[in-house]
Amino acid sequence: MNNQSTANHPTPKKHHRLFLKIMGVFWVTLILTTIANITITSQISNIEHKADKIRSQIESLANDGVTIYETSGKKGLNKWYERIYDDYEIRAVLYIQSKKDITQKRKKLGSPIRRDRDDDHDGHDDEDQTPSHKSNEQRMSEKSYFKKHFDFRRPPINTRVSIISPNGDRYLFKMLPSPYLHKELGSSSEYRWLRLAVTLTIILLASLWLSRHVVKPVITLKQASQRMADGQLSTRVGNTIGTRKDELGELGRSFDDMAKQLEKTITGQKQLLRDISHEIRTPLTRQLIAIDLVRELLDNDLSTENLLNKIEAQNNKLNELIENLLTLNRLNDGASQPPMETVDLSPLINELIDDAEIEASTKKITILKQGLESAVINGNRILLARAFENIIGNTLKYSPENAIVSIDISTADNGIIIAIEDQGPGLSEEEIKQVFTPFYRADNSRTHATGGYGLGLSIVKKVVDLHQGKVELYSPDEGGLSVRVYLPLP
Repeated sequence: MNNQSTANHPTPKKHHRLFLKIMGVFWVTLILTTIANITITSQISNIEHKADKIRSQIESLANDGVTIYETSGKKGLNKWYERIYDDYEIRAVLYIQSKKDITQKRKKLGSPIRRDRDDDHDGHDDEDQTPSHKSNEQRMSEKSYFKKHFDFRRPPINTRVSIISPNGDRYLFKMLPSPYLHKELGSSSEYRWLRLAVTLTIILLASLWLSRHVVKPVITLKQASQRMADGQLSTRVGNTIGTRKDELGELGRSFDDMAKQLEKTITGQKQLLRDISHEIRTPLTRQLIAIDLVRELLDNDLSTENLLNKIEAQNNKLNELIENLLTLNRLNDGASQPPMETVDLSPLINELIDDAEIEASTKKITILKQGLESAVINGNRILLARAFENIIGNTLKYSPENAIVSIDISTADNGIIIAIEDQGPGLSEEEIKQVFTPFYRADNSRTHATGGYGLGLSIVKKVVDLHQGKVELYSPDEGGLSVRVYLPLP
């Protein structure tokens, strides 16, 4: 009944909340930017329209001033100055320049309205000014008062108009700083900067939101994925992303579920591998004991001895495989750092060469060691011995008879480099990329001839990484394979 009810009521469709959020922010940003630009542009248009009207008015005033001066003289011009100030709060001055000598200084006509109606100093014109009879303190006080109420650092329009009268006289009409200009007109350039600042601010706020709500969680997931790839299977993102109620939150929860399942699977596989390896070693050990007992019972039986030797050889291969699996498993776990000590690589490799001489002599392979007689690093002697034993063992397996295996120990980049080179078939570039993968076997004569399990170089890579070093493989032009191991100095 419950199952039927569930089937009849499908789960509600999930909304794409992140998509809606991004679209919402996009449209809000677009609308706010558009409204702000329209509002500020409208204000700029009003200012420019007013500027055209004022410009036309100034030209009209200039013509009126010249006409009044030529018809009524300075007396009429002074009355006109007072009238335009009383009517419009406009302060202006008219200059004349002789038509005969254009190099002569312009002459101020009449007495313009003073700022406080007591002083005619306009603060900008030094042409034909009469000396002021006021003290410096009075002038500074008037200047401070005027600057406090009116800022003329950016005149909104050109306040000078040149006029040539019908009789050929040149006049200059100039608007002096006065309340009129700033009551009627603002500066459009300031509004243009304001428009740019508002647009950038809105875009910046939208970008910060996107960075916090979209980019940051993606970066968190990327970093968590990298930690998982490095073997940190306990990595989770639920505390930072899983609490979100959008697609990124679902992705974070899915990532945690995947990580839990992956950790459980890999941990189980490792445990199973350990258990199987240990379980197999017991019957193998008993088998070796049985082989020794049979040898004692069947003394001097050559056919039986050969059979027992073959069985023992297979037993040894299985033991070697199990030992490699256990070593690789311990290195992959990384649960505890192995104890580190001072290790001299040169005598260590000498011991490994001595152990390998018997195998090398069967194929008449010559092992040549050269370079440093002492190469001291900080490491784990047992693991390093296992790694170099695998490398040297590989060179002997894959080298033909009468070949030469060279081992060179040198220093470079504050570390020790051990280069081991054989004269075997070598590997392709693609095979070199995969050869450190556990159980990978290259499809060439190197592996066909020996039947290796593909674990030796995997162990080498794990050991070298554990010692903060590097291992590289390449095939020289003349053939063979060269293994270069770099280990840092303490």
